[in-house]
Amino acid sequence: MKERKLAIALAIALAVVWAAICVADVPIAKPLPADLAALYAYDKAAPLNLTTSEPKEAAKTVEERIEFDSPKGGRVAGLLIRPKTGPKPWVILTLHGLGADKSFGRFFAALAGDGGYAVLSLDAALHGDRKIPGKAMFTGDLATTRDAMIQTVIDYRRAMDYLATRKDVHGEAFGLCGASMGAIQGTILAGVDQRIASSMLIVGGGDWSKIAAASDRPEVEGMKALLEDPVAAAEAATFDPLTFVPYISPRPAWFMNGRQDTTIPVAAAKALQDAAGEPKHIVWYDGGHIPPIGVAVQTMGDWLSQALQPALDKAAATGAARGGAAQDACEGK
Repeated sequence: MKERKLAIALAIALAVVWAAICVADVPIAKPLPADLAALYAYDKAAPLNLTTSEPKEAAKTVEERIEFDSPKGGRVAGLLIRPKTGPKPWVILTLHGLGADKSFGRFFAALAGDGGYAVLSLDAALHGDRKIPGKAMFTGDLATTRDAMIQTVIDYRRAMDYLATRKDVHGEAFGLCGASMGAIQGTILAGVDQRIASSMLIVGGGDWSKIAAASDRPEVEGMKALLEDPVAAAEAATFDPLTFVPYISPRPAWFMNGRQDTTIPVAAAKALQDAAGEPKHIVWYDGGHIPPIGVAVQTMGDWLSQALQPALDKAAATGAARGGAAQDACEGK
């Protein structure tokens, strides 16, 4: 009897130790609440009705224009820019700022292309080819802002679905770089979609009340009075990066903000940074909403080598291990 009890105790102890090893080896992300997940859900089986342009070759890159149906209606236009030569590239999603468009991807491709990365950039809702006369991303109509923000995030999720079907790029995990409005939307995207391996969030911020209270953008300032209503404030939380940034961890997030930024106030930038889990890396520069080019290039290069590529390698290894015996043991198979 004593021997049997000892054997049972030993088996339990070994099981606990093995479970601890498995958990330590694969960090578990904080689950997104069901109500938030539902807002950014979509039908993955719906047809994309995708079209692509004839690839345009440059000295180092190949550029394609893509279009597909948005789950929320209308067509989404984007640019996929990949290296002309070299091994199959990983893709970095690039999200542009207010008033810009998908051509932002060309600027980022010039920075990331030499590292062997491809870039995908879409027109955000109500931007670029998707402009609608009389409508804007930020207005006194909170519902319009909410719908456009959610639509843009879902469109990037659909774009990742499409990229996963291509043979010439990696489609199992992605990098993300967003600037200004793109950093706000990118924070939400990284929070709701685990395929984002690492994020570079440039001049972003969180807490709409802090942004609206001190931003010099009249479009955003118009939200200030609306957010005094508790019902409107609760609605704004459904597309506030402050709500979603805790769900990025344990995937690495980098932040770059200006100490004299009057578009995204320092208080809003700090709120977002403070709410992020580990691992995170924060860069402050002396300047306003546009980072000094030297700081931007240096920080981007550091992010690519120190955060993104290790995260992508880990995602690839984790994906491969899922079919292996060690992972099967962790899963009790």
